[in-house]
Amino acid sequence: MLQLRISNRPERLAELKESWSDLVLASESASPFQTWEWQSSWWNHFGSGKKLHLVELTEGGDLVGLLPLVQSFSPWRTLRMLGTGPSDILRPIIRPGSETACCQKLAEYLQDEAKRRLIDLHQIPASDGLLAGLPSMTQAARLLLDLPSSYDEYLKGLSKSLRQDVLKGQKNASLKLVAVNEGNLSQALDAFFELHAARWRSRGLPGAFVGGRVKRFHQQWLGLATPLGMNRMQLLELDGQIIGVIYVMGLKNRSYFYQAGMNPEHKSLSPGTVLISGAIQKSIEEGHVLFDFLRGDEPYKRRWKPQRVEENKRILLAERSPIALAGKKWNLMGSQIETKVRDRLEGGSLKSAPKSSANP
Repeated sequence: MLQLRISNRPERLAELKESWSDLVLASESASPFQTWEWQSSWWNHFGSGKKLHLVELTEGGDLVGLLPLVQSFSPWRTLRMLGTGPSDILRPIIRPGSETACCQKLAEYLQDEAKRRLIDLHQIPASDGLLAGLPSMTQAARLLLDLPSSYDEYLKGLSKSLRQDVLKGQKNASLKLVAVNEGNLSQALDAFFELHAARWRSRGLPGAFVGGRVKRFHQQWLGLATPLGMNRMQLLELDGQIIGVIYVMGLKNRSYFYQAGMNPEHKSLSPGTVLISGAIQKSIEEGHVLFDFLRGDEPYKRRWKPQRVEENKRILLAERSPIALAGKKWNLMGSQIETKVRDRLEGGSLKSAPKSSANP
C-alpha cells in the first residue's frame, strides 16, 4: 500500500541522498533540476528562514515518489518546491509504474494542505501527471529539439543563412571550443559570471547571476555535478582568450541549455551561434536524443528548429485561510506582471530574459 509521510528535519536531505539519486535515475522524466545535487545545493544557499517539507511516498518500505517542498513564513505561510527560482523544471520524482497512484496521492495531499496555507508550485511541465488533479495556469514555454543520429543530418535542416554562419565559425582556426571539467571549472565559472554580467551591463541591466549567494549556489552545484557528468559547459576561446561560455547540463541522454555569457566586443564572430551549434553537436555525438532550450520562447531559439513546445504550469491553491487567500491574489497579480515583463524582454539574440536566480 502506498504510504505518504512528511519529513521536516534538514538532516533528512543527506539521509535520502542514495535513494533520491536512485529514484532520479529510474525516473523517465527527471531533469538535472530534480537531482539531489541541485536541490541540496539550493537548500544550502536559499533555505535560510524556511522549513524543509519533504513529501515521501513509499511502498513496501521502498521510496517510489518524492515531492521536495519548503515552507516559508513571511508574509504568509507558503509551500513551494525546493529549488524554486533558478530551476526551469520542477516536478515530483516518481518511479516508473507508480505515476498515477503517486500523483493522485500528492494531489489529494496538496488540496488538503491548501485549507491551511498557500500552495505555490512553479515550472511544472504540462505533461506531468500531478496537473491532472489540480488547477493550474501557464507560466512559461520550453522549446524542445529532438536530436537526429548525426550532426550532418541536423545541419541540413537549418536555414541556409544559419548553416553558413555555423560552418563559418567552425572553419575559423582562431576559435576553439573547450569542454569544462574538474580541472578548469573554477576558471570557467569566473569567466561565465563575468561575461554574462558584461552582456547585461551593455543593456543597462544586472543579469541573472547577481550576488554572492547565487554564485556560491552554482559553484556548489557544479562542483557536485561535474564529476558525475552532468556539467556540459563549454568555453569559446579566441586565440586562447575566453570570449564565451555556454552553460549546459546533462542527465542520461538529454541536454539542457541553461544560460550563456559572451564578450559583446566580439559580436562580429557570432559567439552565440558557435556555442549553441557546438553544444548541439556534442549532444548528438554523445548519443543524446533531446536538447531542451528550457524557459523562454525567444526567436533566436526558433532558428535552431526545435520541433516541440511544452508549457510549464503553475499551481496556486488556497481555500479557507484568509491570509492564504490574500497571498493567492497577490501572487496572481505578480504573475501577470512577470508575464508582461518576460514578453517584453524575450526576443533578444541569446537568453534575453534572465531567469529568477533566488527563491521568490
